[in-house]
Amino acid sequence: MNFIGHAFVSGSYDLFMAGHLLGDASNGALLEGAPDRLLKGVRAHHALDRFTDRHPAFMEGSAILSETGGRYGPVLMDVAMDYFLVLHWERWHDEIFSGFVDRVYDVLRMQASVLPGAMGKLAEGIVERDYFGRFTSMESLAFVFQRLAGRTSRPHLVRETGEVVKRHAGTLERLTLAFLDDPGIREYSAGCCAPDIPSGKVSRG
Repeated sequence: MNFIGHAFVSGSYDLFMAGHLLGDASNGALLEGAPDRLLKGVRAHHALDRFTDRHPAFMEGSAILSETGGRYGPVLMDVAMDYFLVLHWERWHDEIFSGFVDRVYDVLRMQASVLPGAMGKLAEGIVERDYFGRFTSMESLAFVFQRLAGRTSRPHLVRETGEVVKRHAGTLERLTLAFLDDPGIREYSAGCCAPDIPSGKVSRG
């Protein structure tokens, strides 16, 4: 899952969510002595990534995007799922997406100065660039893929992914919904195994 997905699944607005969202930038040594809630969020992030990688719906979507994106297929599916999550936001969340974004950004602003290493810089970058706001249209999603292409060793495989997602939108949308409706995702939230995460509405945390 990508940034929005991790924040969404966390079911909270605190250090657990920050760790869940920023887990890719964590470093074991730098995390020594970090608050327990942050550590739990980071562990949930990595556990959810393992769950995602093995999920049939995610694997099918990754295979579709690998036809043009090669080895980047799973990364591209991560990003595409954020778009379809936002598109169907009210399916799982009783708070409008802009309100959710404001609350996530507030947490990242408050915690950026105390987050260890690259986590703090990533938190600042997400807010400053309004990263979550880039998933509200297919056009802005295409821009995300173009930016991502510049950070890969084979940009030509990634640059046109926006068009590929548009072409397979129906299938990728169906697969994303199947993944996000899976009750197994509840295990990676702050309210582990709570009945309303995420098959119902996400809790405020």
